[in-house]
Amino acid sequence: MVNFTDEKHLLIDLKDGSFQAFERLYNMYSGKLYNFIMRLSSGNQYMAEEVVQSTFIRIW
Repeated sequence: MVNFTDEKHLLIDLKDGSFQAFERLYNMYSGKLYNFIMRLSSGNQYMAEEVVQSTFIRIW
C-alpha cells in the first residue's frame, strides 16, 4: 500500500507534467479501476476498458 505522503508527491509530480508520475499512477490504479468497473458492469469488458482509458486520458 502506498502511504499518503508518497501519493501526495506523485500527484505533485503529475501536475508538473511528469510522464514517470503518470506511468506510476497508471500502474498503481488501472488494474484496480478495471476490476471495479468489471464488477459494476456485470463483467462488461468493453465498458471497463473504456472507463479506464477515459479516466487516464482525463488525468493526463
